[in-house]
Amino acid sequence: MATYSIFIIIIVIAIWFYSLFSIISNKFKNEKEKTFWLIGVGFMPILAMLYIFVKKDLIK
Repeated sequence: MATYSIFIIIIVIAIWFYSLFSIISNKFKNEKEKTFWLIGVGFMPILAMLYIFVKKDLIK
């Protein structure tokens, strides 16, 4: 059971780092949105999951 928990934690951390890297490296249509997502994902990693789904609408 502990192996599954560790696996899930690793996946969540990987998604969090991917989202942070994507926010930093991409150009957004609106710079205020970039700031919002960077702060939001930085402090609330659960927003990283949401970011993955709305990313295509935010990036140029």
